[in-house]
Amino acid sequence: MEFVSKWHPNRMGMVDFWYYTNEEFHFDHGHMLLRGSNGSGKSVTMQSFIPLLLDGNKSSERLDPFGTRSRKIENYLLEEEGGRDDRIGYLYLEFKREESDTYKTIGMGLHARKGKPLDTWYFVIEDNRRIGVDIQLMQNDLAISRQSLKNLIQEQLYTSQKVYCEKVNQALFGFERIEEYKEAIDLLLQLRSPKLSNSLKPSMLNEILNNSLRPLSEEDLRPMSEAISNMDNIKDQLDALKQSRQSANAIYQVYEQYGKALLYEKLHLYQNAYKEEEMQKKKQDSFYREQEENKKIKEECLEKQKDYQRKIELLKKEEEDLNASDRLRLVKEVQGLEKEYAQLKEELQRKLQALDKKETQYHETKKDYKKQKDEYEVLCMQIDEKLKEMDDLQEELQLEEHDAFRLEFQEETTKDYDFTYTLRFVKEKEENLRQVILKLKEYTSQKEVLEQLIDSCQQREDEVQKQRSLVSKYESLYDEMLDEYREGMNSWYASLKQLHIEKSALEDMQKFLSEYEERKTFLPIQNIIQQAFHIDKEQLSTTRIQLENEQRLVQKELLRLHQEIEEWENKEDPMPFIEDGRKQNRAFLDKQGISYRPLYTLLEFDEQVNEELKGQIEEYLQRSRLLNALLVHKDQKETILKKEIGSFDDYVFTDKEVEYLSSWYLKGNTLQELYQSLFAFFEELHISVNGLSFDEDGYQMHAIYGTLAKDKQVVFVGKKAREQYRKDKIEELKALKEEQQKEETRLKDKIADILGKEEILKEESASFLTEDDLQKALLMWKEEEGRLSLLERSLNEAKKRVEEKQAMLQKLYLDVQKMASSFLVKLQVEAFEEYRSSFEDYKQYLQDICTMYPSSRKALEMKLYLSVKLNELEEDIDTVKYEKDQLDEQSILKQQLLVQKQQQLKELGGDDITKRLQEISDLLIRLPKEQLQNERKLGSLEEAEIKINEELRHLEVDLQEKEQTTALYLDILKEQVDNGCFRIPLEEYDDLVATVMLYEKQNPIQKKSDTLKGDVQGVFYAQRGSLQDYQVSFTMDDLWEEVDGISSRIHLKAKFHGKQLPFEQLLEQLDTAIETQKHLLEDSDRHLFEDILVNIISKKIRIRIQDSKHWVETMNRYMNAMTDSSSGLRLSLQWRNKKAESEEELDTKELVELLQKDVGMLKESDLKKLSTHFRSRIESVRRVMDEEDNMQSFHQLMRVVMDYRQWFEFRILAQKAKDTKKELTNQLFFSFSGGEKAMAMYVPLFSAVAAKFESSRKDAPLLIALDEAFAGVDDKNISIMFALIEKFNFDYIMNSQVLWGDYPTVHHLAIYELFRPDNARFVTVIPYEWDGKVKRMKME
Repeated sequence: MEFVSKWHPNRMGMVDFWYYTNEEFHFDHGHMLLRGSNGSGKSVTMQSFIPLLLDGNKSSERLDPFGTRSRKIENYLLEEEGGRDDRIGYLYLEFKREESDTYKTIGMGLHARKGKPLDTWYFVIEDNRRIGVDIQLMQNDLAISRQSLKNLIQEQLYTSQKVYCEKVNQALFGFERIEEYKEAIDLLLQLRSPKLSNSLKPSMLNEILNNSLRPLSEEDLRPMSEAISNMDNIKDQLDALKQSRQSANAIYQVYEQYGKALLYEKLHLYQNAYKEEEMQKKKQDSFYREQEENKKIKEECLEKQKDYQRKIELLKKEEEDLNASDRLRLVKEVQGLEKEYAQLKEELQRKLQALDKKETQYHETKKDYKKQKDEYEVLCMQIDEKLKEMDDLQEELQLEEHDAFRLEFQEETTKDYDFTYTLRFVKEKEENLRQVILKLKEYTSQKEVLEQLIDSCQQREDEVQKQRSLVSKYESLYDEMLDEYREGMNSWYASLKQLHIEKSALEDMQKFLSEYEERKTFLPIQNIIQQAFHIDKEQLSTTRIQLENEQRLVQKELLRLHQEIEEWENKEDPMPFIEDGRKQNRAFLDKQGISYRPLYTLLEFDEQVNEELKGQIEEYLQRSRLLNALLVHKDQKETILKKEIGSFDDYVFTDKEVEYLSSWYLKGNTLQELYQSLFAFFEELHISVNGLSFDEDGYQMHAIYGTLAKDKQVVFVGKKAREQYRKDKIEELKALKEEQQKEETRLKDKIADILGKEEILKEESASFLTEDDLQKALLMWKEEEGRLSLLERSLNEAKKRVEEKQAMLQKLYLDVQKMASSFLVKLQVEAFEEYRSSFEDYKQYLQDICTMYPSSRKALEMKLYLSVKLNELEEDIDTVKYEKDQLDEQSILKQQLLVQKQQQLKELGGDDITKRLQEISDLLIRLPKEQLQNERKLGSLEEAEIKINEELRHLEVDLQEKEQTTALYLDILKEQVDNGCFRIPLEEYDDLVATVMLYEKQNPIQKKSDTLKGDVQGVFYAQRGSLQDYQVSFTMDDLWEEVDGISSRIHLKAKFHGKQLPFEQLLEQLDTAIETQKHLLEDSDRHLFEDILVNIISKKIRIRIQDSKHWVETMNRYMNAMTDSSSGLRLSLQWRNKKAESEEELDTKELVELLQKDVGMLKESDLKKLSTHFRSRIESVRRVMDEEDNMQSFHQLMRVVMDYRQWFEFRILAQKAKDTKKELTNQLFFSFSGGEKAMAMYVPLFSAVAAKFESSRKDAPLLIALDEAFAGVDDKNISIMFALIEKFNFDYIMNSQVLWGDYPTVHHLAIYELFRPDNARFVTVIPYEWDGKVKRMKME
């Protein structure tokens, strides 16, 4: 709507603030100068309004023009020794439309109380009410409270500085983005610096322009800072992991050497034991060979002894038989011996078969025994291994029944162990564990659902925020439209000429307009307009109708006059007026053919008769009704009386034919003479006039006497008189007609004027604003607000779902916590899954034991049974062997005796008997001697056998011990390999010793384990600080301590994610964790540089840079238009790209080009360049952070890294007439004249402000503030500066010690001189005004 005019500051006020009670300062066309000496309060006054009231920011450095934090705003309310501990004050700034009486007021209230925080509220009054006029901020000489003001202005009061800032922007300035508004205020703050002219130079100006650009906020950079912080956390974790890995590795290096030393030492112990065992076996083998050899000799001796005995017995028998020889007896004896020998052979054969059977049974039983023994030992070993595994798992599982089970299981040897209770416990525990995991999974699942709900909630929150921005935008559009309508209403009201609306009605219309949001209709406003319209229209219509009626009457009269004039003009002879009845009657006479003549047509006046007498005579005739009486022949009287009803007339009857009568001239110089002449006429016509007489004063007609007016002129008596009368009548009628025409014209003009007024009234009524635009703006706002309401409802529902889910999760967590209280495990599914995995292993081990235990018991029983059976079989074998040996002995004796008898029988003869007896005698002497020698040898052999057997028994025991020692050292070696701190690549224990020997050869060490044990302890204590998170500990393992050569061993253990594990596995876990963290770091790095930096931050930077470039272009447009006419000085501005500071960094030009690209269009090389650049910048920030005197936070330092303002530099270029364009350096600047210096500094600054405010609405005020304005600029150039301000169309408030501002270049200026003598607690204000020509004191 084109009619909206610009806002200008109109008035500012202080209510009970500082040393002011209730002071107002009025601008003159938006211009104000505060002047006074130092300490007078001019700076305090100005800074209390600009920029304070534009955004409500009360920061100390903004209140002080020098930027210090020395004073707070509450200091202006509670002065030291001021005597007030509680004070409320107000500051306000009123704006007015340029072309209408439309007002808006912004301001703040402050409540300062000693010892309490300052309470602040803000207001933006947009309903055209004015402070001091419609709203009073003081009552009973005190400022009103916040609630009192709230009661007055309702929702136009705000408690949030942020909301107030946004509202001021919305109400007055209309920057699309609040950041732009804040940038503009920051620039005003830079411009406000005191004595700017004295300190300005190009380098400082460049700095001001640079600082006027708005950097990325902490909120903008938060995603990047958080991502880097997250990366730092990951890197810290990675560094911690690496440090832990390094410390763990340092420990492990020594621990591994220690483990190797232990392994090698145990290998050597095994090797030594094995060597001793082998030597013992060799020694035993030697004794076994000796035993066998001795046994063989003994058996030979025994056999010889038996042979000696048999031979001696046989010889004796033979000798006896030879001495008593009987051939027949000898034959029978041989037969008997043969039979006995055969029986012995059969019995021996049976014994051999029995022995063979028993030995077979023995060997089979021994084999079964060994098998059962091995099976039992294997089962026991397996059960022990399972138990050991269960013991190891117990360290993690911490099962309350385990120790009891272990104790009972080990103690129960006499009968089978009952696993029922333990299995039931494990089953219950497993079920509890399953339930906990199910609950945990449910919790985790629900937590994921919660996270999704939170994500959804956040998404809705983002949508709500976007929608709120949209609603705010449309609300601003509506408010702008409302302002336009207010302005339009005021302009419309001011333009009214015909439509009369009272001021109170206008206020009601303004009120209804302000309430349009609630009412959503113009009807109340239109009703006021229509009511006023109808009242005015009715008044106009009534007047017009009256005029139109008058006009019709005039027109009718004109018509009548026109007709009458025509009649008079067409009349040959005028006649007196006759009534309708007479006309009807005369028409009747004409119809009847009756001749008649009015009496006056027969009369003429003599020329000597004066006009007065003529008039009297005619008056007499008229009054006596004779003038127009019809002269009729008396014979027609009867016919005349038959007239029509309603007709009438006056008659004078005569006996003469009236058509032939001639005129009668009345003569006389007196009235009496004329009467006589008249009566003579009557007599001439034989007309009786009895009862009729005349005198000087009147006439007598029978009983009636009539007086004469004597002011009549003759009209009808006399043709000449009638002609004159006709002419006069025509002239009279024409005069009347002319008057009526004038009246008609007057009435027409009046009616036309009324019609014009009615049309204007109609147009003015119709020209009032249509509500279409406002309705559309409201509808769009409310539609978006409705969408916002739906989104907020959706958000609230989402939040409610989140809260419900959180409550449910809390309850679920408590349930899980309660259920999991018996498990010493971290409340995580992964931890419990690991626990369950371990528990399942535990359960499996238990089930394996349950499965193996019956077999082991059965194997034990069978082993015991077979052991008994073996003993029985050994006894049986010994018995059978003994019986077999006896039978062998008897069989041999029988055989020898049989052979001897057979030989005797064969050889029995005479000579031979004596010879034989001699031989027998010789043999009986020699054989006992040999037998004795053999017996002595046998005794020696038996003694040797006893010694050998004793030695073998000792050797057997020693060998068993050495075998056990060797086996023990082998077990120790195996255990060391299994449980040592490092792994040797081997598949089977068959290769164990050879593999370890080979490993020792390839990896020799110099130190002993005892030395390395101390080294391990030393490095453990040195490095454990870096491993506190892993609860690294060492225990002294005395498992083999009772074994010779084996000392207690150090075992290092650690915990990783709550699970205990050997120290060497910690390194593997740390390596895995390090790799995971590296991947996380890479992903985070990619997320930072691709998602956040390129996608999010770069967009914000692009917008900032584009805005800045646009600002510079706009500034150049202004600067080009501000060429100094006197010197031809032309200024321009460049915003140059900076060069890279290092090889790793990019030039600004290349950096900006890359950031402006879409992420999808970036090449890998581009991403690498960006990554390298910002890594370098971030590293430089980290170096700054590492400095001891650094006091900045990481977020603040990140703002430095991403401060695009530092990527560019401002350069002002200056060009004088015919000179080349040069950079305005400090040296060039100081060579300029005073005027050129002022222009060189203020033109860019003013251009910067003007360019910045170009982004505001067209009706926004363009306001600047200058503290100690133009200090150091000479008088002539100050005039030029004011001209420059006028050229920029700035509104301003400035202060000065010396300026009056009364320069010809200043067209309007309100001047206030402030006095505060001797730092008094009051300020005296003297107002002046300057109109461009004269400065005068302003009288309030």
